[in-house]
Amino acid sequence: MSTGQFIDAARAVELSLANRAVPAESLQANTRFLAQSAAAKLSAAERSGKRAFYEQAQINLATAYAHIGQVMDANKLLRDTDDGITAFLEKRYPDWA
Repeated sequence: MSTGQFIDAARAVELSLANRAVPAESLQANTRFLAQSAAAKLSAAERSGKRAFYEQAQINLATAYAHIGQVMDANKLLRDTDDGITAFLEKRYPDWA
């Protein structure tokens, strides 16, 4: 239900309308951190995951689960996935050159 009432950032987080709220003085640092985190992901997996997300929204639940499972399996076979998993376990950054 939409009430048209304004809410503050803390309430938006509480309602899961936002992931987090940060003070204005740390906004730039937090934004940079999030951007760097996103940029560090395996881009091929990110692209296919985003595409699959939009595709599955148009189909029934059982078909969507099957489709997403196929996408996840294909992502596991990407050349750089193994190094990403190994890097995570070794607590280092992956080498996706």
